[in-house]
Amino acid sequence: MKKLFLICLCLMLAISLIGCNAQNSIAQTSEIESQSSTQSTQEEKPANKLTFKTIDKNVKHVGVCDGIFQIVLEDDKIALMNMDGKLINDEKYTFYVAFSEGYAFVVDEEDNRYYINTNGEKAIEKVDGKDIYVGDIFKDGVAAVLFGPYGIDASKGEKPPFTYINTSGEVIDYEVPMYEGKQIFYANEFGAFYTDGECFGIFDTESNTPISGLDYIEGSAPFYEDRAIAIDKNNDVLLIDSSNNIIKNLSEAYKEGAITSYSISPDAITLNFDNHAIICDLDGNETLRTNFTYINEFVDGYATCELNGKIGLIDTLGNEIIPCEYDEMSFPYKGHVLLRQNDTWSICTFVR
Repeated sequence: MKKLFLICLCLMLAISLIGCNAQNSIAQTSEIESQSSTQSTQEEKPANKLTFKTIDKNVKHVGVCDGIFQIVLEDDKIALMNMDGKLINDEKYTFYVAFSEGYAFVVDEEDNRYYINTNGEKAIEKVDGKDIYVGDIFKDGVAAVLFGPYGIDASKGEKPPFTYINTSGEVIDYEVPMYEGKQIFYANEFGAFYTDGECFGIFDTESNTPISGLDYIEGSAPFYEDRAIAIDKNNDVLLIDSSNNIIKNLSEAYKEGAITSYSISPDAITLNFDNHAIICDLDGNETLRTNFTYINEFVDGYATCELNGKIGLIDTLGNEIIPCEYDEMSFPYKGHVLLRQNDTWSICTFVR
């Protein structure tokens, strides 16, 4: 998991992609029924039906957000494709910020900069009559934009000259939540965090006071069902609640080796070790021990996993929905993944 200090546009820079050619459609349909094996010790379930649509381009990298695949091709331009394998428009983009709440900031080949919607249509081209230089993702209907390059001295507390807009492109009054110079972020019904950019702690937005000091150096966010994972300054991996109670010291509970990575979602907790992975419930209790070398974060009940250097997809019971036979795979989205086997990329639709 990444360290949790979030300044506007950091996420944008981390997830922006480069590249890809565009045609009206770059997918060729072929339907294949595939029977997946099971990794789980649970009772075997009926085989899955997997349907594939082959992408007839050389793809370098993929991602998925809001039901749109982002594909980077050999000429380092970005094309955007829906779940049916059709490009959402004919544009080629040189810069792209992941879709969020139905909108994405892009830069086209002519260096025009604007937001588009998931239909590929231009949605926000100007703000207050000004051209947008760069735009952030939307969060709760708000995004930060800049109208030009800027230079700041962060050591003097200088901040970028952000303007905040709504999804209609209208300028709105908005202030990033702060407490004594520290940013409050990932606030939801369960809890919130605050950070000085180095470490972070737990914050109560109702009383506007910290619940903990800046005691953690890494962790998950936001809270899920009043649970989060954090690494303290002793490098212990802790399962905590929004009142900063330690539900379980996961490093102490699972002593078979160092926890190399972890994730938490409403579906499950995953703990990865050097040569195996464990799935836990949201109280940190082991529900399944696997010989997968890696399990990613569960999304809508499914997670990508790795076994013998190949990638597949499992459910929370450890059943292989897509067998570990692939070289690359996107996160799942509503029954779809984009995956690569050897030099062939395909959209795979999986049905239980």
